[in-house]
Amino acid sequence: MDVNQKTIRFDVVERREVPQPEIDRLARNTWRSLTDGADEPCDRPRWVNCGPAPDAEAYLVHRYEGTVAD
Repeated sequence: MDVNQKTIRFDVVERREVPQPEIDRLARNTWRSLTDGADEPCDRPRWVNCGPAPDAEAYLVHRYEGTVAD
């Protein structure tokens, strides 16, 4: 049986001062909050890319995505 999946994308924004393990921890916690109560198992979030925040070069945006059953 095929399960339809939905991709959820989210960003972790920081001031270029936060170590990567802390960013990953924030991403995992955000993912848990976004998928709390999901009926089907969810993939863990994957890091997609990173770059400066638009109009705010002091900040970096780390993009993550994961999938949940739809």
